Amino acid sequence: MVWLLPVADTGRVTVIIIITYLVGIAGFPYIIVGSTEVFYALVTGIAAPMNSLGQFFIPTLIGNTIGGVAMVAAINYAQVYVQSD
Repeated sequence: MVWLLPVADTGRVTVIIIITYLVGIAGFPYIIVGSTEVFYALVTGIAAPMNSLGQFFIPTLIGNTIGGVAMVAAINYAQVYVQSD
């Protein structure tokens, strides 16, 4: 979203809504939002620390990192790609 907002001039709210909607509707685990839920589960004793680390934090962080880098690479490539006829 940080990469999309500078280009969105007047459509910033629309970009935020669309990206948030896509993450929510697709059910992608997002490290920041999910961390709050997992932290609550840890504090209340619902989840064990090692299970939370191995089943949520590490896979989600790796997935968010790979997905974020891929998305930024695709957007940057699309900005400079020149199609030759």
